[in-house]
Amino acid sequence: MKSEKILGIVLIYIVIPVFAILLVYSLTLGPYVQENEIIEFNSNWKFFDPATGKSGVVDLPAFIDVPGNAPVRLTHMVPDYDISNLALFFMTRQQKVKVYLDDELIYDFGSEPKYGWNPGNSFHFISLRENCRNSIITIELTSPSKIFSGLVNSIHIGSRDALLLNLIKKDILPLIFSLLILILGMILFFLFSLMSFFKINDSGTFYLALFSIFGGLWMTSDRILTLLFFNDPVFNLNICYMSMYLLPVPFLLYIKSICRLKRNRLLDLLSWLFLLFALSSAIMQLLNIIDFTTVLPVFHLMSLATAVCVCTIFYKETKKGKKPPVIFMISCVALFSFLLLDLVLFYASYIYKIDYFGYFQISMLLFIVINIGNLGENLFLIRDMNIKNRLLLSLAYTDTLTRLKNRTSFDEMMNAINNRLKQESSVHLIILDINNLKTINDTYGHKRGDDILVESAKILKVTIGQLGDVYRIGGDEFACIIRNTDESVINEYVSEMFEQVDSFNSKNEQPKLSIAYGMATYHPELDKDIHSLFVRADKAMYNNKETQKVIQVVV
Repeated sequence: MKSEKILGIVLIYIVIPVFAILLVYSLTLGPYVQENEIIEFNSNWKFFDPATGKSGVVDLPAFIDVPGNAPVRLTHMVPDYDISNLALFFMTRQQKVKVYLDDELIYDFGSEPKYGWNPGNSFHFISLRENCRNSIITIELTSPSKIFSGLVNSIHIGSRDALLLNLIKKDILPLIFSLLILILGMILFFLFSLMSFFKINDSGTFYLALFSIFGGLWMTSDRILTLLFFNDPVFNLNICYMSMYLLPVPFLLYIKSICRLKRNRLLDLLSWLFLLFALSSAIMQLLNIIDFTTVLPVFHLMSLATAVCVCTIFYKETKKGKKPPVIFMISCVALFSFLLLDLVLFYASYIYKIDYFGYFQISMLLFIVINIGNLGENLFLIRDMNIKNRLLLSLAYTDTLTRLKNRTSFDEMMNAINNRLKQESSVHLIILDINNLKTINDTYGHKRGDDILVESAKILKVTIGQLGDVYRIGGDEFACIIRNTDESVINEYVSEMFEQVDSFNSKNEQPKLSIAYGMATYHPELDKDIHSLFVRADKAMYNNKETQKVIQVVV
């Protein structure tokens, strides 16, 4: 199966249904949200800093210069809006938020810092009581971090349901992309586990699974809607940054696996650098030495440098004639391009106070989907190779005519038993020979002779073959190795074998089937090894052949 077929399956069963859901969502939820009034509540907020005594009027969003861990108080009169279930909505990166209405505490959020002092993102819905028009609302923000102290985002006021639905509409698309990446990673990890169970080694699947899981965790934990289910902004933030900082490690190892770069020291070095960077950042975050956000520009620079190094590797490998898969290189270059675009928009959003959509999420999803197609093709190639190898192995140890094990298999088993003869309670060897096979071939043709061999093999398999493996060790010669079985039991199966021969002859006119056999049991005083046992069994068979009454072939 070609990679484009795999890609088509993924698109049909994963990507298209997601976009269909989004389309239905936009047609149904969108108009409902627009019918509800949501108003920006950003103008003419009075602020007061108790630590410095500063006061003034600001329009939001704004950054008020206050010392770290000092509260900032913002006050405003509740607008005279005719909206039912009136509520405030705003986002913060403060550790603590308190809201007062006419000096009455109506909302208290936050606790002492944990997992380090970066407060994480939080969103706040504060329901206001009925008939609160012209009341004074006070918002007190406190952050343990100097970076976020005094940072005040936009505030909206409106119907609580409308605010919530508007939030869902704005955040649902990135959340779906994030969850889809995470789910694909889990599916790939399950696929890798299944492959390992069947002894199919493909490290690329494992690294792509880790890349998808880390990417999905990073993007999902960074979504505001995630806080509806896991309302611990500090924990979410730490998961977000740790997943993001670890993300390049499986990506680089995946590139090394796909391009078969066994000794590329540059990729190994970059992988170790990102791993050490993530671990050291986590330790410094927990010890309150350096915040995750503080080292974010370093991570961005390392990511850009990595993109340049990977493109350089692609160029060098192509010049050497070891060209990586074209679709893989295109997906990597697209991923790097969207990474650069997102970084530009990320820093521009701080300078120009703009919102932007994470295009890197889309490119990451497409990268994973495209490479699932490549992996699918590789898996089918591995499967075909395994089938061919098993077929070749089967041909090497199986007689193609009778489907019994052949002389090679017999010799290997004899050597294996010879190495542990003292551990066996008993070893019996039966040698069998088809009488008059040459005459049958000359008289009735080789096709009929082959049929006799096949029928003989069937009889041997359902009789003495129940006690041990039957081998075709020559043109008309067979052998059966029987271990740890009483001789009386073997004689019963040998008798059944001759009964089956008589039954075959009674149903078929000519030629008749006749089998000579000889059996020998291993005795240490008689046999120095298993091969001596074979000589005795073979001699017994020839003695039986001479004394046995042979059914004559009628021409």
